Amino acid sequence: MRVLYVHDVFPPDYRGGAEYVLLRETQGLIGIGHEVRVLTVGDPAITAHAGVPTERLPPGRLGRARLLLAQARVDAAAAEADVVIGCTYFGLAPAWRAARRHGRPVLFHMLALFGDAWLTMRGPLRGRLHRALERRWTNLPADGRLFLSAPSQALAATQGPAQPGDVLLPPGVELQHFKPRAEREGVAFCGKLDVRKGVEIVLAAAAAHPGVPFTMVTWDGDLDALQRRAPPNLRVLPFSGHAALGEVLGGAKVFLFPSLAETFGIAVVEAMAAGCAVVSSAPLDFAGERVDPTDPPAVLAALARLLADDEHRRRCGEANARAAQAYGWDRHTEALDRLLHQAVAARGGSQPRPALP
Repeated sequence: MRVLYVHDVFPPDYRGGAEYVLLRETQGLIGIGHEVRVLTVGDPAITAHAGVPTERLPPGRLGRARLLLAQARVDAAAAEADVVIGCTYFGLAPAWRAARRHGRPVLFHMLALFGDAWLTMRGPLRGRLHRALERRWTNLPADGRLFLSAPSQALAATQGPAQPGDVLLPPGVELQHFKPRAEREGVAFCGKLDVRKGVEIVLAAAAAHPGVPFTMVTWDGDLDALQRRAPPNLRVLPFSGHAALGEVLGGAKVFLFPSLAETFGIAVVEAMAAGCAVVSSAPLDFAGERVDPTDPPAVLAALARLLADDEHRRRCGEANARAAQAYGWDRHTEALDRLLHQAVAARGGSQPRPALP
């Protein structure tokens, strides 16, 4: 089956966990015989990454929004596909128009969904614009909408009616890199250097516990400036791959992730697999302390409780390590494969064209 993805960022360019999900997902589909192509924005000289063929439109002054003015190119790519997958945000409307024009099924990959959190992330004026566009694009009538978590699906229900093809499709994680270690100390954080991820709360937590080592693994910002602002017990490390992250998480007692809004929270599952107790607001089931990121004192109190209770913290870490084993990429790929075939069958039952030799 020929599958076209339309997304505004694709590795080696990253903005966050969405690009990691798409890379592993497309690799998984290719691995079971699908012919996958990604239409994105970036350096046109990059025609493939990690085995995934790509077509990249030069961003120009519009940046990632360049996709919105590339309808003719999306149309041409969709004409050669059996299924089109549009990804939040700039990939949704072009993918939807192209699929409808050519009679192809279109799935929406809801890799991000923030609702009212836009007002905090972008301010009252830009935030309202982002929220309105999110609502408009995500409620276009698709053949299926793929949600990473149940709370993300519930948030979508507050912005518009449910659609018949709505389905829960959690991503996987690289479980082989995340193992508990016998010797553990301190607190870890992993996330993009962004106000949404709760970085300021992590800095405040480190300052409140000067005798506890903190490690922040982050990217996409001025890490040197962050280190200068940090208290002496906090070290800032650039993200350098999952193996290195596994070393950090496997040696931490607690994973602190007070994010303002998440559609899933891959870093939380990675920390769970590594045996950390978790303090977070992520829309996942985890053992530890669920917190409200808009209440920093409550977040700090929750962290203090876990740090003070060795036995409870140990039990939480063990429970998390067991629960994380459910998040494998093979399971994700098998579920997506079924959805693709169902989408094609629902469009009249025609068989997808074979891949090119």
